[in-house]
Amino acid sequence: MTVTEVAAENTIPKGKYTFIGVDIDTTGRRILDEIVHLSAYSPKEQFDQYVIPVMNLNPAARQRHQLRIITVGFFRMLKCTLTNKVVKCKTEVVALKTFLDWLEQRKAADAASEGVVLVYNEPIKFIPYMLLEALKKYDLVDRFSHLVVGFVDGHALAEAKGDAINIEAVREMVKGQLKAEDQEKNFEGNAMMRARLAYFLLEQMAKDAANGETEDIISSDLVQGFVHSVNVDINELTNQNKCIDLQHTFRPIFVQFFKTNLYHRYKAVTFRRVLAEKGFDLKSLEDIWNGKKKDGLTEIISKMDEIKEENRSELVDILDSYFDPEKEAIVPPTKANPRRRSFKSSKGSPRENRRSRNGNNDKMDKKHPAESNNNEIVASPDSNTRSPRRQRRSRRRISTKQMDKSITEVPTTEIGTTVIPPVTITVTAPEITVA
Repeated sequence: MTVTEVAAENTIPKGKYTFIGVDIDTTGRRILDEIVHLSAYSPKEQFDQYVIPVMNLNPAARQRHQLRIITVGFFRMLKCTLTNKVVKCKTEVVALKTFLDWLEQRKAADAASEGVVLVYNEPIKFIPYMLLEALKKYDLVDRFSHLVVGFVDGHALAEAKGDAINIEAVREMVKGQLKAEDQEKNFEGNAMMRARLAYFLLEQMAKDAANGETEDIISSDLVQGFVHSVNVDINELTNQNKCIDLQHTFRPIFVQFFKTNLYHRYKAVTFRRVLAEKGFDLKSLEDIWNGKKKDGLTEIISKMDEIKEENRSELVDILDSYFDPEKEAIVPPTKANPRRRSFKSSKGSPRENRRSRNGNNDKMDKKHPAESNNNEIVASPDSNTRSPRRQRRSRRRISTKQMDKSITEVPTTEIGTTVIPPVTITVTAPEITVA
């Protein structure tokens, strides 16, 4: 990506400004997401504040920032998974007002400062949009505009200048400056760590540009022409919101793409974004198709360099199949929900296992009473086939087969010289029939 200087009418004039590194942690990477952690760094003082969001963090944000929302009773809290402690938070409006108060103090402490310039470092512009979107909800944009004159992206500046700065060396320097009690914040997912890194990277570039003659970036002209004014970012945010509204109009076409795998979802997001950035919506594309049919769609999509050449014909076919009532709409195969495999034991059912433990391995030896004929006599099960866990020691059951047995052998007992003859007791069980 080629980065050029900002147009003269969109940048700030030369002067003395207060540079402050800034970064945020959010619940996601969308404009409608919320701020969770707001951090700002200046050499003399730092601002570090956690915010309790209304929505929960998505899985990617939880993994990167090591934060998650917990509920204790009726209260929602923000918990750090590294320290396993609850983080002290404020509401979003209170945190933003506190941040503006802190910026006013930094500007007043810097003599003859004409305003504050916020420094961030990221490949894709995201931080200015999220800050302005949060400030707009509480009518704090005007107060913010009086304090902050613009933003500067250190990543874009390094690309434009072709600076071969060693980012890893600066990152290790930033880690070394952290206090021992702040070691849990010494990772890339923490906003304070990235705010420090953005400031020191820009300061190192300023020193390299001046051959070490300047001590900081305040007196450096390196960033001149690369600072976007706040009004430019506000206009870009308005265009971004309009682009999102245009993307929503394409939902009927690509709704099935989001029910499949990641490959088709990513392709659908790219198609919607490019069409919306070019100013098209569903109604305008339908008018083009009604006028020139498929050739009209091919003409406009062939000029979209943001889409790969092999994917342009696919997008034309998708749109043409949607607008043409005689064609079947092209949709990717939906992802089937895999059924849970039923576990079948190779050793048989639990009832059969109990029989095998007692030496009865033949499954056909005994039939279930429901499978027998109505005229057959059904014998009660032998007590040996019962599970030992179901027997009671205090009240042991006696089966009918045991009752059929005659107690014929009783040992004789001698008492002195008298011999007591054995006694025979015969008990016959009644027959049990099934009508």
